[in-house]
Amino acid sequence: MGFMGIQSARDNSKPSESKPSEKSSESEKPVCPRCGRPISFIEEQRKGDRVYYIAHHYLGYEGGRKKEERCYLGPKKYVLVERLHGLELAGMIDPSRERRYLEKLLMKANLPLADLLELIGLLAKRALELARTAKYDKQLLALAGIVKERVKGIYDEIYVKRWTQAR
Repeated sequence: MGFMGIQSARDNSKPSESKPSEKSSESEKPVCPRCGRPISFIEEQRKGDRVYYIAHHYLGYEGGRKKEERCYLGPKKYVLVERLHGLELAGMIDPSRERRYLEKLLMKANLPLADLLELIGLLAKRALELARTAKYDKQLLALAGIVKERVKGIYDEIYVKRWTQAR
């Protein structure tokens, strides 16, 4: 299992949360998004009111001493970037950050309809790719049906508007 959104070396399914204290084999350890090596544990460092994450990689023993390397995973929140862009950015350790980014960008963006439709197409293509690798269950099929109906509704509305404007 992954730790807070970081994928494990064995399981490349959706990210999930697990406790760093859980004992697991080398192949079940989360994989570092920076270097790709298994993470032994993730350290949370606090500096003032900010939180930063460090991945520790144990590399064995050398000369009787434990050897490790560390990778900086970033802050919990990007405070300065948020002030400039008005978008809440989170560190790599947050498993739901990409979804929140997409939602906020789509709701804030003043994009032309053609650009929005192109983005919908890209999202639908990615969803189809993921659906082909996932198990088809009732919930996934129901969600696909809802998406299909919404996209069809948008298409019908645009088609009707163009057809009536052409007259």
